[in-house]
Amino acid sequence: MKRYRLDPEKPRKLTPAEARRLNEMPIDYSDIPPLGDDFFPKATSAWPPAKEQLTNPP
Repeated sequence: MKRYRLDPEKPRKLTPAEARRLNEMPIDYSDIPPLGDDFFPKATSAWPPAKEQLTNPP
């Protein structure tokens, strides 16, 4: 039995039938919890935070 390893750098191409089937399937969002009002003030801050320069500029 020959085993294949997927290379994340070179994913295989989908066949037209596979692509159609994926496009027709609805996305299930039922496992995503609802976002409360306290989420959005925190969502405006960038992550990761900006880096601080430790050396003197030239």
